[in-house]
Formats: sequence, C-alpha cells, structure tokens
Amino acid sequence: MAANPRLVDLMRQIAAASDGRDDATTEVRNQQTLPGIAETAEGASRGNSLPNGLTEAAWKAVSAIGRPFTIPDIVESLQKTGFKFVASKPKVAVAAPVKAFLKRGQIRLVKPGIGSEPNQYEFVGEHARNGEGD
Repeated sequence: MAANPRLVDLMRQIAAASDGRDDATTEVRNQQTLPGIAETAEGASRGNSLPNGLTEAAWKAVSAIGRPFTIPDIVESLQKTGFKFVASKPKVAVAAPVKAFLKRGQIRLVKPGIGSEPNQYEFVGEHARNGEGD
C-alpha cells in the first residue's frame, strides 16, 4: 500500500478528516454526503425499508386487485399507475414486500406456482393477524 502514492494520500485525507471528531459528527457528515441514508433509516423505522415507496405502493395494489393475484399482476398494476421502479427486475423487487405481507398474514398463498407458473395469493386484510378481519 505504501508503494502507491495515491493510496497514501487518500489515507492521510481520511485520517485528517476524522481526526478529533466524535461519532455523532461523523454520522451527520455521512448523512449529508451520502444521499438516501437518512431517508432509508427513517423509512425503516416506519417498517418500510424501501426508500422509493415500493412497499406502500405494492400494499395498495394488493388491497385493490380484488381477486387472487400473482407478483406479475402486482407489477402490472403498479406500472399502470405510473410507479417508477428503481430495480432493473420489478418482479424480483415486488417479491420482497409480498413475502413480508405473507409473513404478517395480510395475504395468503392460494395456489403454489409450478414450473414457470407464479404463485397465486389472496388478500386477507390488514388486521388479519389480530383476528379482526378486513
């Protein structure tokens, strides 16, 4: 590492920047220089770890479909509403909130997919885990 003058200079800059600062100052600086960190942390505290609003948008789509649905159905519904996917593969991105909804008992698996056929789910309701129904 010492043989590379660029790395040595970079290490000196990092050491000088952190010299005499506490962790709180460093965290504030990181939030200012790394866009999205504060928003992601805030979203995670609300139970929405996806900063682009995918979880909330997927929930709205799931609760509005009104029939058994698949992940491709959710993606299609979101695209029709103009939702902008950050991920290059929307079906993969939508799978994460669907898995969370399933785990919380807000949707249920109606028919497991076979081969290239996707799983079919059904909306149960937001309060299903508490036994309150829709």
